[in-house]
This record gives sequence, structure tokens and C-alpha cells, in this order.
Amino acid sequence: MNNCFTNEEVSFLENLGINYDFNNLTDDEWVELEDIVATKLETEGLNELYEPNRIGLICEEILSKLP
Repeated sequence: MNNCFTNEEVSFLENLGINYDFNNLTDDEWVELEDIVATKLETEGLNELYEPNRIGLICEEILSKLP
């Protein structure tokens, strides 16, 4: 496990194709991670009432940890 993300979040990120060293992210990797996760939240993370579903909740947790 890393210092910032839970095992579930790391698995989620890896399933999105993000395979970084999550213990030592560069500034560019943080920016890319934010872009990918925010897009996932917008496209698959909200239900018809614009409330977060399971994907959205994970995305929100990840985004809340970004510097």
C-alpha cells in the first residue's frame, strides 16, 4: 500500500491504465491523474440525478487527495 491512496483506489487507478509509482508521483503525473480521474467522474461517475455512483465516489476520494 502507498501513503496516499487505499488499495481499492490503487486498483481503480491501475484499471484506468495509470501505472505510476504512487508513492513518488511527479507533478506531471499528478496533473495527468487528475485529468483522467475527473473525466471518469464526469463520464461514468454520476447517475441520472448527477449524484455520485460507486465509480463517482472512488473518483471523488481520489480527487480529494490531490495536491
